[in-house]
Amino acid sequence: PLDAEPDAAQPDAAPPIPDRGPPHDFGAPDAAPPPPDADLRPPAAPTLARHEVADAVDRQAVCNDGTPAIYYLRAGRGVDADRWVIHLQSGGECRTAEACRQRAGLDPAYVTSSPRLHPDARRFDGLFDPAPGRNPDFFDWTHVVLVYCSSDRWLGDRPASDGTGGYHLRGARILQAVLEDLRDPSVTLGPDLRRATDVLFTGTEAGAAGVRAHVDAVAAALAPATVRGVVDGYAPDAAWIDVALSAKQAADAEGHSFWIPALDTDCAAAEAASPWRCLGDEVGQAHVQTPCFVNQDQLDGPEPFDEARQFGAAVRADLGRRTGAFSARVGQPIWLTNEVVHDAPVDGLVMHTVLANWLFGRPGPRTAIAEP
Repeated sequence: PLDAEPDAAQPDAAPPIPDRGPPHDFGAPDAAPPPPDADLRPPAAPTLARHEVADAVDRQAVCNDGTPAIYYLRAGRGVDADRWVIHLQSGGECRTAEACRQRAGLDPAYVTSSPRLHPDARRFDGLFDPAPGRNPDFFDWTHVVLVYCSSDRWLGDRPASDGTGGYHLRGARILQAVLEDLRDPSVTLGPDLRRATDVLFTGTEAGAAGVRAHVDAVAAALAPATVRGVVDGYAPDAAWIDVALSAKQAADAEGHSFWIPALDTDCAAAEAASPWRCLGDEVGQAHVQTPCFVNQDQLDGPEPFDEARQFGAAVRADLGRRTGAFSARVGQPIWLTNEVVHDAPVDGLVMHTVLANWLFGRPGPRTAIAEP
C-alpha cells in the first residue's frame, strides 16, 4: 500500500547507521566532573501527543468502527531530531465478523480511536522512555506510536460491508496515511519525515507482523533515509507441535480471507498459490530484505512442559543464527514499549545494549540468547 517498491538488490546484512554516541555537557570548565556513568542531558518531554490522521475518512484510514486513525508523536531534539522510531502497537485480532463484534464489546480500545479510551497525551516506556539515563541512545529521537485499532495485524485493506459485520479492516491504509502525514509538517506541527536520516521501524506481536509485511516498502518509500526493522515477536514453524502449527496456519488462512491483506510483494509472488502463508512468522520474515533485529521471549509461548521446551529450543536455534537478535526467558510478550528493554538481562546484557551494538556497529555482542 506504500509509495515505492523495495530494492531487490538490498543485502540481508548492511552497514550500521552512524553512531553519534551519547554526548555529555559537563558545564563550566572548572566544575567538578560528574560520575563516569552520569548522563547530564535533559530528559525529553514525558509524553507523546495524540494526532488524528488528516482527512482520515476520505483516505479510508479508519479504525474498525470508522473513527479516524490516530498516532502519538513527540518531536526529537538537537542532532537526533531527524532520527525516528516509528512503532506499530500490538493487540490481537479478529478474523470473523462475530469475533470483531465480541472484540468491540470486550476490548473497545482496539477497535476505536475514541478520546475516552485514547487520551490527548500518553507516556511509553522502553525505546520511548524520555530519560537519557535509562534510554541513552533513543530518548531524543523523534518518536511515533501508531495506535492499533484495525484488528488485522496492520495488514488489512477491506472496507466495511455486511461480510465484515460493518467493521473496517484498514491497517495497511492507516500505516500509509500516517507516513504521508508525517511528511507534512503542517500536519505534524513541526517534525518532517522527509528530513529523516535514520528510521527504526518497530512492531510488537501484531505490530511485528506489520513490520514484516511493510518494512521493505517503507524503506523504499523513505529513501534516502536508512531504515532498519525491529521485530518484537517471532516464532519459527518448528516452535509448534503439529496440532498447534496447523491451528496457526488455519488462523492465517482465515485472516487472509477476511482482511484482504496488503502483503510483502516478494512473498506474495513466491507464495502465489497459498498467499496466506505470508502471514506466518517464518515465511513472512524469510522474504524481508531490510535488515531486522528480532526479539522473542522463550517463555512467551505454549504452557504444557513438552510444548514449552520445544518452543524455547526452536526459538534459540533460529535466533542464534541471526546477525541481530535477543531472546530472554522472563515470559514477557511486549518488550519495545516496556521497561524490560533496559532491565531484563541475558548473560549480563540487556536488550537495549544488544540492539544498539547491532544498529550502530558497536563492539560487543549483537545477539544474546538465554539458555534454559
